Amino acid sequence: MIHVFRFLKKRPSKKRTTKESRNMTASTCDAQTPSTSEITTKGSEDSSIRHRTDSNGRRFRDDVAYVLPVDDTEMDRVHQQHWMLKVLFDGNFKAPVESALEEGMQVLDSGCGPATWTLELANTYPKSTFHGTDISSNFPKTIKPANCNFYVHNITERSEFQGNYFGFIHQRLLVAGLLVDDWEKVLQEHWRTLAPGGWIELMELPVAKTVNIGPKLAALFNIFVEMCKAKGLHWQITNHLEGMLERLGFVNIKVQEVELPINHESTVSKLAWEDMLDLYKAIKPVIVKSMPELADDERYLEYLEACGEECNKNKMFGYFYRIWGQKPPTA
Repeated sequence: MIHVFRFLKKRPSKKRTTKESRNMTASTCDAQTPSTSEITTKGSEDSSIRHRTDSNGRRFRDDVAYVLPVDDTEMDRVHQQHWMLKVLFDGNFKAPVESALEEGMQVLDSGCGPATWTLELANTYPKSTFHGTDISSNFPKTIKPANCNFYVHNITERSEFQGNYFGFIHQRLLVAGLLVDDWEKVLQEHWRTLAPGGWIELMELPVAKTVNIGPKLAALFNIFVEMCKAKGLHWQITNHLEGMLERLGFVNIKVQEVELPINHESTVSKLAWEDMLDLYKAIKPVIVKSMPELADDERYLEYLEACGEECNKNKMFGYFYRIWGQKPPTA
């Protein structure tokens, strides 16, 4: 079960800092939004960014390791995926930040994509301010809640957000976008910008962990894993996140792994299959390099349909992994 992931690219130039930002903590963060010029480039992409269109007509970034499309079709998939994940996990977050969100705090959605999570929470918690960052400006530019701001930014680089600024940092599904060496840098930056007493929550995909997978879909999974390895991506990151957070100093760490049915009878299982189906359509050129017999569009769709039938017959399950932890109040 392969799902969307976000990888972020451009580093902005440094600007002036503010005393208010430096003094912010998890308990005192209010909904005041710092000026855009003090943080990063807002809503625009650098001219050095390179795109390519593959043989399937899909648009990709050609200057980063991120392996999934960045076009409108992909954003539609990510929107629907958000609702699937909300149903699967019975909510949008697990960290104990509900009261703080209601009172007002600064929140970062790292790798926000089209910002479905960011926008929903901004509407739900109007006293809090939400900041979304991503590699591409697929987020809303003008029509958005007043307490929601978006920035084109590379999360592997130091941001212009002040230290101890956010009360809550959310990030999910970067497994197909961050290189092995990137993860430590990203988490160290989150530690820097997270306020003492604040919480971080990460959701990822154990890429190769499945139950009752059939041979047809297993062939596609294996190709995806080999692609990740070739790119230098950390496809086994869920085996390492808990240790990474502990080494940085996070406490009260909790882990949740949820089983996701694929193409069973339930609504969430049907959404999961649609998500997977759309993803494998998107990376068809990669698949057919290893399986050239599927180069014909009709034959490829027939193969994917057979994968769906296989999932239903075998009662296949995949998994999603969520981990959250707290920066000590005395850090």
